[in-house]
Amino acid sequence: MGVNPLVRRDHGRVVGWIAAVQGKKAIAIIRRITPCLTEASKRCRALTILRIFGAVASVSGKHPSSEVFAACPPPTRLRGLQAQPAWSADGSGDSAESAETLASVGSRPQVPESKNPLQASAVERGWLCGLADGEGYVHIRYRSDRNTMYPRLRIFVKSRPIIDTAARLMGVNPYARRSHRRRLGWYVSVSHLKALRVLRLIAPHLLEPSKKCRARRILDTFGNVGSVHSRLGTVEFFAGCPPPARIRATKG
Repeated sequence: MGVNPLVRRDHGRVVGWIAAVQGKKAIAIIRRITPCLTEASKRCRALTILRIFGAVASVSGKHPSSEVFAACPPPTRLRGLQAQPAWSADGSGDSAESAETLASVGSRPQVPESKNPLQASAVERGWLCGLADGEGYVHIRYRSDRNTMYPRLRIFVKSRPIIDTAARLMGVNPYARRSHRRRLGWYVSVSHLKALRVLRLIAPHLLEPSKKCRARRILDTFGNVGSVHSRLGTVEFFAGCPPPARIRATKG
């Protein structure tokens, strides 16, 4: 984007980083990314901005965002998740109502045209890589009954359109993530050989230090095998990699 990143703080504590553009630079970037947007609110807002501003950096007006984007769905962070249609959960800790939803016809969205990530277009592969880099979790799981471990990649977001697209590209179904019967968002997960296919595609382009190191460690260890005999846990297996950002100590 050609800008410097800024630290985002909450009560003096670093909670993340942001990059922002405005004016003509924002128009140029929005024009490039709009065809790739899948989240309903972001796509509608981008199209509205392009329609209003065209090629100029600013226009006269005193309309607040709520009026400019009145015809667009609210952002996911403001949208009531409970108001959205319920669909399949992973079965862990769900209520009887969720089980009934799974059994009902049409309650679980089927992923259309599932494909191997390697068969996706360059734009789709880049989109999936960026999503995994920002929202993915690369790890391994141990099966005590077989004394084996296998790789897994999980992506969690709060937007259903985004997770539907990720699921289609990865060739899996999306699932609801719940806590105390409240839906928090949605996730997709690939493991074994499917995880290796996705990681082989995105590993060279990952920017997050922990994910990049973990992806390379998995590919070096597993090669073309979906599971290996081992008693190593996640912490031991990734001992030489930086910890994930979600548990990494952030200092101001």
